[in-house]
Amino acid sequence: MDYARLSTRIITGLMFLIVGLNKLVDVQGTTETLGSLGIPAASVMTWALILVEVVGGAMILAGFKPLYAAVPLMAVMVVA
Repeated sequence: MDYARLSTRIITGLMFLIVGLNKLVDVQGTTETLGSLGIPAASVMTWALILVEVVGGAMILAGFKPLYAAVPLMAVMVVA
């Protein structure tokens, strides 16, 4: 078993999952932050961001279709 890949997958998946859940706790604050950055439709983008981070993080953590999870997460990171 390749422990380097496994540990990378676990750390990356947990990172996105925890950050997404933290945004879910304070949706209003996240929306205000995105709005102050000039992102259009901040409330819609907040929910899209939470969905991508939570579902994508869980998919990577579980090892379920990680490529399908990685592409939207890469888009989030490019915008960040």
